[in-house]
Amino acid sequence: MDSTAGNYSRESLKVVRELMLIDGQWVHSAEGQFIPVENPSRRGTFVGEVPRGRAEDVDHAVKAAGKAFETWRKVSHGTGQVDAQNW
Repeated sequence: MDSTAGNYSRESLKVVRELMLIDGQWVHSAEGQFIPVENPSRRGTFVGEVPRGRAEDVDHAVKAAGKAFETWRKVSHGTGQVDAQNW
């Protein structure tokens, strides 16, 4: 990714760089690229970066979700709600 986009310069700003949560792990995208996140209340101000996910990342996430569903579908609604709130 180009380090500049509009008025954005990663070198001149402190931005938060987030990762993707897939299969319980915080991971980079397969290509390791990021997309700048613009502050919606202040156009031209960038506040962070998120991974640029591609088809390979979606496939990985869908497979992980399918695997997780096998366990979660057996959990009662009340228990699952408490687990999610405590996460």
